[in-house]
Amino acid sequence: TIPQMIDQAVSSTLLAIGQLPEHFQVLRSSVAPLARRMLSVLRGAPLREVSNACWGLAICRHADRDFMVAVTKKILGCRLTSKEVDFDLPPILMALARLNLRGHPDFLRFASEKLRPMLKRMNPWGLCAVSWSYSQL
Repeated sequence: TIPQMIDQAVSSTLLAIGQLPEHFQVLRSSVAPLARRMLSVLRGAPLREVSNACWGLAICRHADRDFMVAVTKKILGCRLTSKEVDFDLPPILMALARLNLRGHPDFLRFASEKLRPMLKRMNPWGLCAVSWSYSQL
């Protein structure tokens, strides 16, 4: 649908801005409005897009506490698939850690409960991301 395409475009743009360091200064002014847009559609956004947006904000070093609190609340209210736990939770945890946004004990407890049964079969990148994130948080 059109709204889902817009959500995907916003999260992909946030991710891309962070991955274009040579253009970051020019694009920096776009980060906060994109984060606000993502926050406004967060409730209906697929977790993949939320995860991309979180990691994009982290790469940009844009510590939007309101956005990240809303993300943790969204996830606490979700039933996650194993694919979402494997691929979407690790970048969100890394974003919290990279942005030094501590103070989410309920979310960390929830994430660890979801991740624990999957650790042996988790993708290597996700496993490293989770390990590093918990060491920082």
